[in-house]
Amino acid sequence: MNEHLRSDEVGAALQREVSDLHDTPLTLGDVRGRARRIQRRRHGVRAAAAVTLAAVAVPAVLLLGGTDDRTDGVDPATPTPPGTSGTAVLHDGTVTLGDGRTVDLAIGDAAVSSLGVLSDGRMVLTTNTPEVVQVLSADGSEAATYPVELNTFAMGPTDDTAAWIAPDGRVQVLEAGIREPIGLQALPQRRRTFWTVDAVIGDECLMSGSGCRVLASDGDHTTTVVTMEGVADLEADEAFSVSDVSRDGGTWAVAFRPGRNEQFGCSGLYDVASDAVVARTCETSNLEFAPDGQHLLGTRGDNNMDGRVTVLDRDLTTVLTYQGVRDMVVSRSAWADAEALLLAVVGFEDQQWSLLRVPIDGSDPTTVMGPVDGGNPELESEFLPSM
Repeated sequence: MNEHLRSDEVGAALQREVSDLHDTPLTLGDVRGRARRIQRRRHGVRAAAAVTLAAVAVPAVLLLGGTDDRTDGVDPATPTPPGTSGTAVLHDGTVTLGDGRTVDLAIGDAAVSSLGVLSDGRMVLTTNTPEVVQVLSADGSEAATYPVELNTFAMGPTDDTAAWIAPDGRVQVLEAGIREPIGLQALPQRRRTFWTVDAVIGDECLMSGSGCRVLASDGDHTTTVVTMEGVADLEADEAFSVSDVSRDGGTWAVAFRPGRNEQFGCSGLYDVASDAVVARTCETSNLEFAPDGQHLLGTRGDNNMDGRVTVLDRDLTTVLTYQGVRDMVVSRSAWADAEALLLAVVGFEDQQWSLLRVPIDGSDPTTVMGPVDGGNPELESEFLPSM
């Protein structure tokens, strides 16, 4: 249970597309390889918002931080008051929201693979159910289900939007306060191309010329910008994948392709106005902005775990490195607030899980939840932070 896409979730879609290829057919290994590449990129695409976290031990209350012609769906909840939004955490079927309230999910959590919470209270998630995005009401009840090409979506940097791609290639944006997803333009249908949303920027997506735009990837890197008006190639001097965007959309955290015989590529910060990479590091991946935009979270690992979690400044100089202790590994990481991280950690041998608050000033971590019994970290995570 995590926001990483699993190979079996996307394999069916990939295999359908290649089933009629005779010249260079994809093998099952190719399919799983594509899925793993999507998994690692999606790990870093989570929205950042201002939050507060109670630095006390258990039983602490966490202060963690479609188409446009549909008529069925969910009425948006009353917008969340300012200062109460933030990183939510799903554990044991319950979501703890940014203001400390808890919501029990009608569907439980056994099949949830990714979670986002809109600023109006609605929850967007994917599960092991193939090729759907689900939207739940603010009270956790089931509300609407939308078909998608692949089980993945992206949250906007202010939690006001969520975006995904319908099976026909049309980009869908669900905006806080608006009942149904808004259909932007459709991406071109190409053989052996599987589109994903890397980022959604701006709001008021229903209004022409509003600045709302979606950055889409062809499965290899970010290539395309989609708006209400049209579809255009992303014009940038270097090829990269966008892992996160700043709250104003002016700076993108990006990842570059690995070099020959490299498992990981370098990462950087791309300034949109100057069309230039203004900082670069090859020491970490999956960069994610802090709520105040002054630091970034980076992770590196494999097999559904992160061996090293890094905090960097805007020059991408390392501020803090967390590598756990003894046999403890990091399963999930997120910003708790501008001053601390949330880390889901687990003992690889005893499979005892805890949720930690780790200040970026180097002071000692604090246990917020746990330890609790859990499963194999290579397959699931007991604590799932929102994107």
